[in-house]
Amino acid sequence: MSYRIVFFDIDGTLLDEQKQIPESTRDAIRHLQENGIETAIATGRTPATFAHIREALNIHSYVSLNGGYVVRNDRVVAHTPMPIDLLDRLQAVADPNGHAIGWIGAEDMSLTREHPLVEECLGVHDIPAPPVQPDLYKNCDIYQGLLFCKDADLADYVEQLPELQFIRWHDNALDVQLQGISKAIGIQHYLKDAKLEAEHSVAFGDGLNDLEMLQYVGVGVAMGNAKEEVKRVAHRVTLSSADGGIAAALQELGLYVPKGVLG
Repeated sequence: MSYRIVFFDIDGTLLDEQKQIPESTRDAIRHLQENGIETAIATGRTPATFAHIREALNIHSYVSLNGGYVVRNDRVVAHTPMPIDLLDRLQAVADPNGHAIGWIGAEDMSLTREHPLVEECLGVHDIPAPPVQPDLYKNCDIYQGLLFCKDADLADYVEQLPELQFIRWHDNALDVQLQGISKAIGIQHYLKDAKLEAEHSVAFGDGLNDLEMLQYVGVGVAMGNAKEEVKRVAHRVTLSSADGGIAAALQELGLYVPKGVLG
């Protein structure tokens, strides 16, 4: 199979446990780029929070906000904002419960209120708490929400907001997005713009928001540190991010030859 593009999740995939990009990963991505294979990031993060990673890896394409905002070669090719009336309803459920919501746009991010869980959860990914600006969603397009609550408090949201899906990434935090939006949908938009089929693509991931993506692409690779649910649906399982899992899998797929290794 001729693979033409590789998508990379960030946390637990491009980044190791110390939030660093392993040198083997950097070298493998350079090799892909030098050999004409497109490289793109596929993440739940907002673009502003991984600009430094794109710069470090010379990557100019991404599926961000879990598929809600898609950019190829610095050009927006698809975006799916959340309806304001739905966000009104989400806030109406959260406020009486004292839960904080994060509003995430393409450039801006805010909180509906201060809450001790916010810094705890965002700090895991070295993301500072955004400012409190409850009405941000009324002034700019919002592509994803963050809900800071425990599983025991989630039932009201699921019951009252069936148009939304809630994807947990921390014991106290969930991504909130429209039903039907996923990294896989974002990749579909991306591939259409690139005039490529799913079979031409490879993707790496480790979290629950990677499930659809890894099943959709030609080869979905779960990191060794991935959740078991992710490993079960992936086509391949590689080493952990810290142990050079990306480079190892790309080598197995014939897409990467480490320096000093003769072909």
